[in-house]
Amino acid sequence: MKSGKLAICSLGLLSIYPLLTVTALAYDATWYKTDFWAGEYPHGFTLEQNVMTLIRTTPDPQASMTINCTMKKGATYHPWNSERVTSSKLEFLSYIPIEIFVIKKPATLTLRNEQTDSDEKITFGVGDEWTYLTYYAEGMFKITFKGTTYTADQDLMEASLEKDTKASTKVRLVDEWMKLTCANGASGWLLLGDVLGKPFYGGPNFVDFGVAKDK
Repeated sequence: MKSGKLAICSLGLLSIYPLLTVTALAYDATWYKTDFWAGEYPHGFTLEQNVMTLIRTTPDPQASMTINCTMKKGATYHPWNSERVTSSKLEFLSYIPIEIFVIKKPATLTLRNEQTDSDEKITFGVGDEWTYLTYYAEGMFKITFKGTTYTADQDLMEASLEKDTKASTKVRLVDEWMKLTCANGASGWLLLGDVLGKPFYGGPNFVDFGVAKDK
């Protein structure tokens, strides 16, 4: 898969993670950046044998892959593997396309104000617009509405349509990047979609919810 893009969720079921092939885009003001990988069980992988792959000097899908990076059999690269995060100096970034939604039916919903860390009842009228920023987990996602940032849930999606479309469900794309120091001492950025599904990149070794380990 050349583009390295992942589908992080759909509007009808926010925890679906299929892989798609689409044309890579440069990151500009139409993208939202986070310092985490989202999901109830975020993506990641465990190596089934020693591998060498090419990675980039910067988290840019248009940058050339010029760095030889070796990774060892049994290593689990995942946000929940705290030992590997430390030993390989892992950092995680996501870029998500910013999208505008329009309220299709009136609704009064409880959202979490991220500035005050408190719940607020928000009344939405038909035609009101809000901006989708990123998914979190368990159906929760980040939005902005009238200049305020909130955590919302599926109830808001059910009252909304993406602007200029008639569809109520859609697969959303995300680029997930990991900065790492490789086993050969090189360092750089790996686009997760470049390696997921390839031979020897197995599923993450989860030992408990919230905990992953090397094998």
